Amino acid sequence: MKKGVLIIMFMLLTFCGCHRTPKGQVGAVFSPGYTDGCLLNTRIYDSVKEVSSTYWVSSSDYAFLNNCLTKTRKDAKQKVISPYIFIKLDGVLYVLGSNRVVLKGHETFSISQNDEYRIKCMFHYYDYQDDCFLPEMEEIRRFGVPSNRHFVAIDPKKPTKPFVKVVLEY
Repeated sequence: MKKGVLIIMFMLLTFCGCHRTPKGQVGAVFSPGYTDGCLLNTRIYDSVKEVSSTYWVSSSDYAFLNNCLTKTRKDAKQKVISPYIFIKLDGVLYVLGSNRVVLKGHETFSISQNDEYRIKCMFHYYDYQDDCFLPEMEEIRRFGVPSNRHFVAIDPKKPTKPFVKVVLEY
């Protein structure tokens, strides 16, 4: 009898404990590989339907991202520079430029190089960048290649996607 109860408890824990229900999602769309430039078109985010990768992030990582993008700060008085990362957080679209300027609607603000690097690491941005281009990135020269980087090779038999979508669940 005790064995049966233990087996049932083990099975319940196995089936119930393995499934995480996400509280929410944050998505990012960007060009894989090094791109010289693309047009700033905020409809790009919604045009990319297929999710390339999904990653779990901790609640503290989500809080960092939320704070970094939503806290009130001084206007940067600069334009975002391509290549862009389109980030959708709580229904609001943010555009992170290569110059660490963020566009939210018609407002722009700057973030630190450390914050840019951390955001790119969270979205596994560097997984989609070829090894030969990493040393050209200022933040890589300063902080190094992320330890969680796993290069996503492009299949030579398939056409290169102009954009990839990465989703973070928390």
